[in-house]
Amino acid sequence: MKKYALVGTGGRAGLYIAAIGGEWRENARMVAFCDSNQTPVSLFRDTGCLV
Repeated sequence: MKKYALVGTGGRAGLYIAAIGGEWRENARMVAFCDSNQTPVSLFRDTGCLV
């Protein structure tokens, strides 16, 4: 199982999160988010994207 940390939660972040939480769910886990803007980090965290 691969673990991923996302640095930057800009425009493409949702694509990566959707893939890791969807199609690749059996083989991948999102374990961390990092961004200088706390708002998108909080939104992703609150949606249950972190395992």
